[in-house]
Amino acid sequence: MAAVVEFHAKNLDPNSEQNVMLNALNHRTIIEKVLLKNVKPDIIVFPETGLNDFSVEKPVSTIIPSPSENSTPCPRESAHDTSSNLLETLSCTARMYKLYMVVNMLEKYIENDKTYFYNTNVAFNREGTIVGRYRKHNLYSKQSALTKPPSPEFSYFDTDFGVRFGMFTCFDIVFKTPALDLIKNYNISHFVFPTHWYSEMPFLTAIQAQYSWAASNDVVLLASGLNCPETGSTGSGVYIGADNSPTSYVQTATPSDIVIVRKVPKNLSHGVNDPGRVIYENILHPTTTLNMKSDKGVPSFKSELIDENKDLNCDSSTCRSSLSVESKTICQRDLCCHFSYTLESFYDSVNTSQQSLVQSGDDFGHNYYRLFAFDGVKDYDGRARGRLQICAVLSCTDKYQNIDSCGNPTYNKQRLNITFNGATYVKSGSRFKDLKISVLLSDNDTSIMPNVLFSRNPENLISFGSLGARNSFSFHRNSNESGMIKTVLKTSQSNDSTTDNIGVFAIYARIFEDSNFSNKAVPILSGYFILLMPVICCIDTYVGMS
Repeated sequence: MAAVVEFHAKNLDPNSEQNVMLNALNHRTIIEKVLLKNVKPDIIVFPETGLNDFSVEKPVSTIIPSPSENSTPCPRESAHDTSSNLLETLSCTARMYKLYMVVNMLEKYIENDKTYFYNTNVAFNREGTIVGRYRKHNLYSKQSALTKPPSPEFSYFDTDFGVRFGMFTCFDIVFKTPALDLIKNYNISHFVFPTHWYSEMPFLTAIQAQYSWAASNDVVLLASGLNCPETGSTGSGVYIGADNSPTSYVQTATPSDIVIVRKVPKNLSHGVNDPGRVIYENILHPTTTLNMKSDKGVPSFKSELIDENKDLNCDSSTCRSSLSVESKTICQRDLCCHFSYTLESFYDSVNTSQQSLVQSGDDFGHNYYRLFAFDGVKDYDGRARGRLQICAVLSCTDKYQNIDSCGNPTYNKQRLNITFNGATYVKSGSRFKDLKISVLLSDNDTSIMPNVLFSRNPENLISFGSLGARNSFSFHRNSNESGMIKTVLKTSQSNDSTTDNIGVFAIYARIFEDSNFSNKAVPILSGYFILLMPVICCIDTYVGMS
């Protein structure tokens, strides 16, 4: 049994050891709450920066022994023991409850009269012994005082239940090293992933990034996210391989502590029937808006509007349209995306519709839709760049003028309205049937992923978005003799409503090395905060003189 924690850290005084210890004790309290539910996880994962904020001046740091030292900080053997109060508390928590525990903290490391501070994951076994340590390699912060380890670490730890876990952190998921290297070179299929993610629409909300990576690589991912909806930080889950029915995740607009538990197979070929569940939820205070970044490069995509209202069937209270397209191709540079679909749209008269403004941020079905192709470079807020190829269907809140409205949250956006025989109708929902995206992509150093986001279940008032209902889509890749991969993403063939209200439906390819392409004039994608929030993300590492 695995558990991941969506944790809302307490940062009343991030510079103080007392505040860090408070968060460490809150880690322990959460474990106690889970155990009171008669659930006993074998491993539990806490998020990046869950103990303290690394971005403040002189944050609290800890010297962390190497796993090779076989150090057990609980209990400290003498007054001369160099273990910190923090390490002792965490070690004692793992030892007290007899579970593996992964936490993220600021590590202090002294070498050659310099003091280095690393963003570090630490794994404790059931006896409180440090069995794993990973120093984050791909840093998001661009402050000049920050640095990263001199070489990437390929860190993992073994458990007494026969599973080896690889470790990486937040922004690492965007890169080949170390995460994909752990799969290819170390044959690891289970991973722990602490993160302080700042979600970006339309392709990089936390649950999209987590699910896409796990599904495309057919691995287990235990993702624990820091909870701070005010800055777009939320998203945690237990993802099991190439599972087209993700069920064990959370992405919320509400400040909360949430624990998800799920049985995880040792061997992915054996599968597992456990859908997982939220075992503990502590809503700290209500909020209605999840502030997220938006990719301001979407207008550089090649796109075409789906003109969905050519064939309307209306009565006094409702309208319905159905548009079928057998083949549509959109190309940009070296990429050609092929689409086929039937789109059904539903409208209510203004007399029966409750409201013309969309109240939630993920009510995608009230929008227009466009088809997109993108072959260009993603700029990660000035921290790094990487080539992407994307074929996508996105919902859009503006029909003609503002293409940058595509793939954005829908808070307070005007619903699509139409006029028929002098009466006005407001769009109430959309349903795609037989939606299929296909494309040929290079097999050279490329990670090809499904990327989806649907409207949440209306009964779940605190969530933002969903990854779809059970078996709502399928994703396939097949190599050919020319070194290309035919990739297909399509909706379910069943007649139920599993593909209602799509926000994002895409094939998303990250190309890690392409020296020829990097010299071309290409479109650039870059994110910005929708509500003018400061552009910050996974807080990392700095170096200073001791």
